[in-house]
Amino acid sequence: MFCSACLVRRSARIKADICSTCETPYHGPSCRQADEGFKRKLLNLNAICNYKCGMKIKMAHLPEHLKDECQQAPVPCPNAIKGCKKKVKRCDLNKHIDECNFRVVTCEACGHVTIFQDLFTHQSRKKCLERKLKQQVIRELRHAHQEVINHRSNVKRDHIRLDIEQTKKVIQHARYLQERKQKLHQLLLSQNNNDAINSESGDSFFLTDLEELKNKDTSLSSTPVHSRSTVGSQQCDRCLKHFFPGKNHGKSCRWHEGPVSICLSYSK
Repeated sequence: MFCSACLVRRSARIKADICSTCETPYHGPSCRQADEGFKRKLLNLNAICNYKCGMKIKMAHLPEHLKDECQQAPVPCPNAIKGCKKKVKRCDLNKHIDECNFRVVTCEACGHVTIFQDLFTHQSRKKCLERKLKQQVIRELRHAHQEVINHRSNVKRDHIRLDIEQTKKVIQHARYLQERKQKLHQLLLSQNNNDAINSESGDSFFLTDLEELKNKDTSLSSTPVHSRSTVGSQQCDRCLKHFFPGKNHGKSCRWHEGPVSICLSYSK
């Protein structure tokens, strides 16, 4: 027993109607259709999938399995209406759809919708991608320039803030020094006032007289400076010191009045 499709394919291959079992010629009228009971028995038989997916199913469910379930069964590409002639395994269909040359794509430059194999032709003809790249470069340059401007303004603002903080610190330090100076001045004034009060006591009179006596002794003990050489000099009548009359005058020394003393001694 053979199905009619198998008989037709075999006859077309060997170009003769010969039975594959008994190898005797047969003619179309000699073949008859199986009855319904035989068909039911045949459909209840278990069969192995023709595409070696490993499934064993009944003959009645085999067409549905091949149509919808078998992962090894060849299926046409969904883009067949756009020109794709390929048939791929059902398990590889999603990958083929993502890589199919007839898949629908959108130009990233201008938004034109076309198939993938015509995309590069469209971009080279319209030069939309080149224009988009130029615009992108211009935008990036503007953005970088704006970032430089913002950075400079931030640096300037930070510099001004630091200058203000340093100025505040200098002013605070100057105020601290001024306050410290005032405190020291007040402390010195209070100390001088205390010293003045102490000097007004009874002992201050004795100390003052003692200082005057010391000053007098110092003035009396000091001697006038005389010339180193005594040749051609004269002796003063008051201090008995030698002096040069030619170089002496009334303002040179308060002790050496020279010529006056000589005149006085001559009159006597």
